[in-house]
Amino acid sequence: MIRPLSHPWLFNWKSGLVIGGLVTAVLFTFGMIDSSQQPEGRYVPEARDASGTEIVLLLIGAKFCMAHLQPGFPEAVEQAKLYVSGYARSRGFRFRAVGVALDPSVADGLEFLARFGEFDEISSGGHWLADPAIKYLWRDYPGRPAIPQIVVLERKADTEQRNILIQDESLRLRVLGTEEIEEWVAVGAPLDPRIPVGSL
Repeated sequence: MIRPLSHPWLFNWKSGLVIGGLVTAVLFTFGMIDSSQQPEGRYVPEARDASGTEIVLLLIGAKFCMAHLQPGFPEAVEQAKLYVSGYARSRGFRFRAVGVALDPSVADGLEFLARFGEFDEISSGGHWLADPAIKYLWRDYPGRPAIPQIVVLERKADTEQRNILIQDESLRLRVLGTEEIEEWVAVGAPLDPRIPVGSL
C-alpha cells in the first residue's frame, strides 16, 4: 500500500516540464551550468550493500514492446541512468539501476536489456506475473501496465544487522512510453519537476 505523500507532484514530472526547462535555460545562459559537467559516456554499475539512502531506477519493458529498436531510445535510458545516479551521488545517496524484461522468454528479455547498457541487476522472463511486475505494477506500487516505463524509488537500507532492513521505500516517479521518457531525459530527468536533475 502506498502512503500518501505530502508532495503529490512527485508522481507527475510533466506538470513541471516547462518550468524545469526554463530553469535549465536560465542556468546555462548565466553560466551556472558548465556543459562539460553534463553526463557523458556509459553508466558503470556501482551498487553495493551498505547502509543509507538509495535511489533505484527501474527500466521495465520487453522485447515485444519494441522500444529497444526505437532510434535514440536506448541512449535516452543510458542518459537517465547517468543523470539520476549523479543526483544520488550529489546528496550522498547510493544508486542502483535495475533492468526488468517482462518477456515470456528469458532469452528474449536478455536480448532486450542488452541494448540498454549495464545495470546493477536485471530480471528477465515471467511475463506479466514476473516478481517485479507484481511489485511495481500490480501490488506494492500499482500503476498503468504500459511498457516501456521508468520507475524511480527512494528507500533506506540498514545493513548493520544480521537481517538487512529496508524501510521508508517510496515511489518518486513513474514515466510511461518512449516519447515521454525521451522528453523527461531531454530536460535533465528531474525527480522534482521544478528542478531538473541534470542542472544540480
